[in-house]
Amino acid sequence: MKDNPEQIAADIVKTLQIHPASYKTDNPIKEWIDAAESLSIFVSRTSFIHSRLKLDPEELQGFAISDSYAPFVFVNSGN
Repeated sequence: MKDNPEQIAADIVKTLQIHPASYKTDNPIKEWIDAAESLSIFVSRTSFIHSRLKLDPEELQGFAISDSYAPFVFVNSGN
């Protein structure tokens, strides 16, 4: 929590080998997910927990679990 956010962002871009100035497709989100998954990071994008519980993006935008065995990223795709 005390780390510099710009340094963290630079580290993520370096780790994923993403080059924002030269995306290969017109879908940057897909490139980020593909890069993460190629490094065995599981990425889930949804806005529902189950059929009756929609996640409010004002309350939860996403989270990540940093684990050497099973890294996980959840992105709330709701509007």
